[in-house]
Parts: sequence; structure tokens; C-alpha cells
Amino acid sequence: MEASDNTKMELISVVMPVFNAAKYLRSSIESILAQTYPHFELLILDDGSTDESVAIIKSYKDQRIRLLLAPDNEGIVARLNVGIKSARGKYIARMDADDVAIVYRFEKQIKFLQAHPEIALVGSNVYLIDEQNVQQRVSTRLPLKHEAIRGRLLFKTAFFHPTTMMRTSVAKQLLYDKSFQFIEDYDLWLRMQEYVLANIAEPLLYYRFHASNTHANKQKQIKQAYPILAKRQLEYYKIAYTPEEFQIHCLLGESGRFGDFIRYLSIAKISGYLDKLINWNERESIIEQRIFKTELLDIWKEFSLAVSHRLDWKPFLTLFFHPKTRLSTNTWDKTRILYQFLSKYKSVSSLYKFIRKIMLKKRL
Repeated sequence: MEASDNTKMELISVVMPVFNAAKYLRSSIESILAQTYPHFELLILDDGSTDESVAIIKSYKDQRIRLLLAPDNEGIVARLNVGIKSARGKYIARMDADDVAIVYRFEKQIKFLQAHPEIALVGSNVYLIDEQNVQQRVSTRLPLKHEAIRGRLLFKTAFFHPTTMMRTSVAKQLLYDKSFQFIEDYDLWLRMQEYVLANIAEPLLYYRFHASNTHANKQKQIKQAYPILAKRQLEYYKIAYTPEEFQIHCLLGESGRFGDFIRYLSIAKISGYLDKLINWNERESIIEQRIFKTELLDIWKEFSLAVSHRLDWKPFLTLFFHPKTRLSTNTWDKTRILYQFLSKYKSVSSLYKFIRKIMLKKRL
């Protein structure tokens, strides 16, 4: 199948870093070679692999593949920058060596960028799969338009990195920063926010979760790098904050992954910080307020879900989302009723005991 006639045949440079990726590499490469939009070059940037990765790559005779070898292990950021600098296309598409692209991914994205010349980068939602290729769930909650993306970027990335396609001119100007290994995408999006960014609602990639996603060393480096980017973003918008508010911001942005601080964090303080951001945006008119409130609510829900397994918050989450509470709406003002209700409980542990008692009585 070929791309439709109304799509200009402009070259895409696909940038795929590889390090010991033999297990999933064939399915990843073949998902690119099978694209309905055929006018691309596939830049595969090996990073000193010691498994069969290079042999697998060399087994393909497709002239669109360009293999760029590193003399030793340089790290993903260095290899990504080599790929960007070597790109010949008008657009750069990111791809990881363990994911699988939907066959019409490139066709959808290049049509979108051609139809919207003001947009510098577009991503998409994904199907989440495990190590056995079993689909776990579908991501449908990414912000789609620039206003909503700006709201999400205040706290965290708004894109699945390997779904993104960007204009090469912008990528070559900015490049990735080696200081932010494993969080290099979030840093780049923050530096790109002067441009218009977007997501396509339709999932265009099978995104794989496996052990290397949660490697301890990777998480340690993210933990060190994230506060630097969070501080940069707050200062970019000239948002004043206390040390405790900064901890709250980082916990919300990283979904509570870091530190035992969340065990003693008052729900009222989280609510107070989010209210502070709403008031700031009301004064400054940075983002449309309705959109900003929706993004903050999504951040809160993601945080609640992420910490539930660590704090045994199941009763809390049931109360938060259960239809009988009539608080499962996305409306911020109704959610604030819940915040006000919870604010008299000094800590998560006391909240948990109270909610469990409520649930036992109501049999929710």
C-alpha cells in the first residue's frame, strides 16, 4: 500500500538508537520497512552492542537503512544527536528498538505536519504492550493541542518519545542535552515550547514496557535530573514557590516515585499548591483556564494512581472514582469538594483509616 496521492513525498529521517536490542529489534525494523509512506531513510545508531544487534541490522538489504556504528558505548543522547546531525530528511521521526510502529504511522504524521506548517512536532497516543507482546492497555489521555500540552509540560512530558515526528530544522537547532540522560526528551520539549506542539489522538505505536524501563540506575539519574527541569519550568513562568511547594511539584510531576515525603504529605497542602497554580494562571492568563484545570486534574489523578500501590490507597481511589461518590467527573470544581472534605486529615495514613471505615459501612 502506498501513501495517498495528496501527500507530498518529502523525506523522513527515522532515528533509531540501538544498544543490545536483539530480542525485539527485528519486529521494530520491520514495522518501519512496512510503512505505507515509503519515502524515508532509517538511521540505526548502534551504541557498541555486544549481542546480535549489528548482525541483525546487517541482514537487511533495504537501501533505506543506514547503519552508523559507535566505537564504544556513548549513551543514548550522544547517539540521538549523531542521528539528528546525519539526517537528510525534512522531518525526523523517533523510533526505539523495542517498539513497533503502526503501519500507517508515518503517513498520518506527515499529512498532519504538511497540513499544519506552524506545528514543529507531533506525537501520538500508544498501545502499551509487555515483554510477550500482550497488549496491556491503550493510552488515550495525552493532551492533543498546544494549550493543553503547555499545561502538562509544567509538570512532566506530554509525549511518548518514540512516537514523535519533528521538523529537522528545529531538531538540528536544539539537539538533545547530554546532561539529561534518560529524561532528555522532557528537556527537549521544554526548549521547544516556544514552537507549536501537538499530539494525534489515535495510537500510532505499540510501546513496550519491560525491566529496562524501571532499571534502578535509570531511575536514579531521572531522580537527579528532574528537579533541575522542574525548577527551570517554574522560573520560566516566574512562579514563586517555597521549598515544600517545590517538593509537592516534583512529587506530582514524577507521580510520587521519589522519597517517603508522600507518607506525611497533607492532602490539603497538595490542594493548596494546585489552587495556587490556578490563581497564578487566572492572573497571568498564560493558558486557557478551563484547559489548565483539566490538565491539573489529570496530573492529580495520575499521582493518585501511581502512589496507590505504595500506600495502600485503594479505599481512597475507590472513593475518588466510584460513581456513587458522584465525583468521577473531570470537572475541577466538583473535585475541589473532595479536596475540602479531605483537608482536615493531616496525613495519608489518617485519611486511609477514615476512608476504609467509610467503605466498610457503605460496602462500596
